[in-house]
Amino acid sequence: MLFEIVHRTDYRYGQAATEACVEARLTPPNLPTQEVLSHRLEFTPSTRLSNYCDHFGNEVTFYAMALRHEKLSVVNLLTVRTHQHPPNDEALSVSTAEARQIFSSKLPDVFDYLQPTLTVPTGGGKTLSSLAFALK
Repeated sequence: MLFEIVHRTDYRYGQAATEACVEARLTPPNLPTQEVLSHRLEFTPSTRLSNYCDHFGNEVTFYAMALRHEKLSVVNLLTVRTHQHPPNDEALSVSTAEARQIFSSKLPDVFDYLQPTLTVPTGGGKTLSSLAFALK
């Protein structure tokens, strides 16, 4: 699927601000299941931006405005293409008893979000059954 996303945040001050410093972590990563086709951040009032990569691999956009301003706007414009997530072999190899336990719990509503990913790996083979037991 192709998504065109526009996210806007406005800051309005009770009185004029003399400066503003922002570290924006608004750039999504390229992953096997998503591809960032375009990305742009717009700050108003405008000034020169700089970028760096933080300790966790996130792209950070740094904004510093040293002039008085009544409000600050941040607009995040991006186009992202998503790709189908391949099924997890470990999740498909559960026993009938374990599947019954999972589907009788609250886990089916959040099952897809609890699968290991390149971004957030999880523990060993019994992760699903222990989660199902914990959510009962």
